[in-house]
This record gives sequence, structure tokens and C-alpha cells, in this order.
Amino acid sequence: MTPASQNADRPPPLLRRFLLVFLPLCLLLIAVGMSHYYTAMKLARISLESSEHKNVALAQKGLISEMRAVISDLTFLAKLNELWDLLDDPENEDARLNLAQEFLYFSEKKGIYDQIRFLSDDGMEIIRINYDEGNPHILAQSELQNKSDRYYFQEALAQDIGGIYMSPFDLNVEEGAIEYPLRPAIRFATPLFNSRGEKKGVLMFNFRGEKLIQGFRQAAASIADHLNLINNEGYWLSGPRPENEWAFLLEREHSFVETI
Repeated sequence: MTPASQNADRPPPLLRRFLLVFLPLCLLLIAVGMSHYYTAMKLARISLESSEHKNVALAQKGLISEMRAVISDLTFLAKLNELWDLLDDPENEDARLNLAQEFLYFSEKKGIYDQIRFLSDDGMEIIRINYDEGNPHILAQSELQNKSDRYYFQEALAQDIGGIYMSPFDLNVEEGAIEYPLRPAIRFATPLFNSRGEKKGVLMFNFRGEKLIQGFRQAAASIADHLNLINNEGYWLSGPRPENEWAFLLEREHSFVETI
């Protein structure tokens, strides 16, 4: 190859100078741009995480507020004169009927309790109000059940005076079987004592679990597509996929932990 042809293959001096200046500048700009991009992505992720933490904290605050309101309702009913009359005289039918009417009125006004019950110390339901999807009614005595074998009754009765029992979040069971359609419930209860200090029974609410879940979802609506409410064993109580909910009670042993 002749010198002339070699020179023909080389970039002109002006182009060489341009490339020598421009290429490093381009690389620098690309590096700066990538740095800004990753910084922006990191800040966006931090902002998203912060926003999600705030949404979850808001939902948690709503749950705590609901729990406090339920406990306030429970302690209010436990102080009714009609209840004290019945505790001192369990055979007083007028006191039982009057108390049942008070419970019915309370159920109508509140609208958040699937059941309101007074159970004797042997686990027998003495008064029971079923909310029945907005049509609350007093159960006939022939419909009342003995709940002495249920864990929540035993643990509620074991409480000391003034104690409050709150059950795990699970599904309502009637006559030994899970009730359909499913009724998520948290039971709140307090032991009852007569004027002589004798433990005579338990006052119990079945708090409507679907209302609690609905409030939780609404409080964190912006992340509802990946919001999960999990129990302490790692199972779904609420999540984006309904088929995963309550698996631990419905013989579908699939937990949140298994998906991580």
C-alpha cells in the first residue's frame, strides 16, 4: 500500500480532532446521565416505599381505632342494669327479656356485630342476637347452643374481672361446621360477675370481619393490588387473590411465606 493510499484511509485532521474531543464528552455525558437515572430511580423507589409505609401505617391506625371502639362497646354493655339484674337472679325471665331487647337495639344501631351474646358460666347461650345482614333478631331459646367446648369461650371465661379477651381472626362456626357464606369474625369478650363477686358468665361480640377487612383495604387503597393482611402463622386473611384467603381453615395449606 502506498503512502497516498494510507493517508486516504485516515480520517481528516479536523474529524480526528472532533472525535478526540467529542467521544470523551459523549462518554462523560452518558455516565452523568446514567448516574442521574439511577439516582432518580433510587429516589423514586424510596419515595414509593415511604408512601407504602404511610398507607400501611394508616390502615394499621384504622384497625387499632376499630378495636378500641369495640372494647368500649363491650364495657358499656357489661355495665347495663338489666344485665346485673340477670346476673344476680338467673331465673328472672323479665330481666332476660329486657336485656335481650337492649342487645337488639344496640345491634340495630351499631351494625358491626354479627352476634351479641350472653353465655352462662357453663357455656350455654342465654341471650343471642344475630345481625343477619341488617335484619337483627333475638334467637329463640330452642336455637341457642352450648359453646363450652369452643376455645374462645374457655379463654374468655378464664379472664379476671375487667379483663378483655380478643380471639384470633377466623371464620364463624355453627353446629361444628364453618358457616357459609364465609363469615370472618373476631370475638371480643369479657367475663361477668354478679354483685357478690361470683363469675357467672361471659358477654361476647362477634365483630364483623368483612367490615374490618374493607376498612383496611380502603385505608390503603392506593396499594390494594399488592396489599396483604397476614395472620401470625403466615396465612392470608385478605389479599389480591381471594382463593388464597383463609386457606388454613379451608384445607388449602398455602401460605404467604411459601410465595416469597
